[in-house]
Amino acid sequence: MSEIVKVDGAWRIAKSQKAEFVQNFLIPHLKKQVEDNNLTGKALSKARKGFGKIFIDGREKQISNVTKFLTTGKDLTLPDKGLVKESKQRRTEAIDVQTSDTQEKYDWNTQPKGMEGHHKRMVKMYAPFYEGLSKKDAKELTQWFVDEGYALGDSVDNIQLMNPKAHKEIHRWMIDNRIQVPRGPAGFSNFQLSNLLSIGPNVRGGADGQLYDGPAPKFPNLAHLPLNERLTAASIFLKYVQDPVEEKLSSLINVDSIQQSEFDRRKAELEAGYKRTDQVIAKEQEVPTAVKDFAQEAWDVGMDAVGLGAVKNTVRAGQAVINKDPVSALINVASIRHETIEPLAKRSEYKAITRDIAGK
Repeated sequence: MSEIVKVDGAWRIAKSQKAEFVQNFLIPHLKKQVEDNNLTGKALSKARKGFGKIFIDGREKQISNVTKFLTTGKDLTLPDKGLVKESKQRRTEAIDVQTSDTQEKYDWNTQPKGMEGHHKRMVKMYAPFYEGLSKKDAKELTQWFVDEGYALGDSVDNIQLMNPKAHKEIHRWMIDNRIQVPRGPAGFSNFQLSNLLSIGPNVRGGADGQLYDGPAPKFPNLAHLPLNERLTAASIFLKYVQDPVEEKLSSLINVDSIQQSEFDRRKAELEAGYKRTDQVIAKEQEVPTAVKDFAQEAWDVGMDAVGLGAVKNTVRAGQAVINKDPVSALINVASIRHETIEPLAKRSEYKAITRDIAGK
């Protein structure tokens, strides 16, 4: 077996050398790039820079999932560069044929920062319905989906903006429920003949929510069907597969929306709390000022007028200010000016506000 060396900017190895190559050459390069260039976040993908071209058994490869590998230690892959390019081209063509001319097209340049666009009716899931159709029939099928209320492709109606976590969750749910599956070859069937001792056929993927650990199901091949028969299959698919997917999607979006609304509400309450003056809390600097002003007032009035307890609490409050402990200062002032602080002290966000002020 030949030695693994880089020649003229390229690595040329045999498939049997791949594991050694990745472990001893590729991974060290990625980690060194991260360290030398202080790469973080999305910039981690730049770690592949400068490594050179990779050829395994004469086929050029590309380095994929770099960011995921550097953050989780998983899924570093070397897919065939030509096949990846072909796959991207097929996806682009599928999106184009599935997007109706009668529908507004989503502008991916307007996607908000921190959000991801999800095709509610996934491009790959609907591609089998188009396989082998003429351009005329494909266009008619696309319009049929629109007329049924299920616009496909990059139609605005088919794009759902989601945070990355929810986006991953919907795909995981579809995979776990045998919905997001690979295409089957010509003649493939998810129905398996049963043996003589069992009743009825076995179905790959299970049914009615039953757990299933048998052979993996695949999407039926529809290339041999005329357009009218595909419409029947599509109607069944929309009702029994797509509708449950969209229900799950809606539940994820609603949960995310509720969580965001709750966050916004709490944030607004907290911000409103800072704006309450009550001549006690307004800004961080007003806390020691209020304590100081009242301490002077208490001493000016005299012990007899204010009372020994008030004076002690004033001293404690003053000490708390010196120790930069606004929470203790507030507590001691509250015991003196009960009528001013008490309404605020009873509010649920009081502790949160004082913790924020104290930096705790």
